[in-house]
Amino acid sequence: MRSVFRDFFLERLRADVGDQTGEQLDIAVSWGRFAELFGFDGRTDELFLER
Repeated sequence: MRSVFRDFFLERLRADVGDQTGEQLDIAVSWGRFAELFGFDGRTDELFLER
């Protein structure tokens, strides 16, 4: 399983999205999970790809 911490994306998106970065990332994570593109572990704040 490959994973990336949520903060990785927050740091990279902040310059373009600004104050709404967290909200926009939450929306993207919700849609990505819904489409089964990746998973998210809320305990560790990690996005991951499942095999």
